[in-house]
Amino acid sequence: MDFFFCLSGFVLGYAYDDRIATIGLGSFLKARLIRLQPMVVFGSVLGLIAFYANPFGITPGMGQRGWHSFSRLQFS
Repeated sequence: MDFFFCLSGFVLGYAYDDRIATIGLGSFLKARLIRLQPMVVFGSVLGLIAFYANPFGITPGMGQRGWHSFSRLQFS
């Protein structure tokens, strides 16, 4: 995970190195927000659907049917 963040920072720095002085910090942050926000919304909606759909029939923290029993079923 650390490598991913380092690589991501390098790619951003390389891509915007020559343009950051001309576009300014505010425009840069606005462009990043416009680019990233749809994925954040999509991931949140997908997670909410998965939470309410409950495809595995597991309720976290409910005794025998908690996440610990799911991990035992998966690796048995």
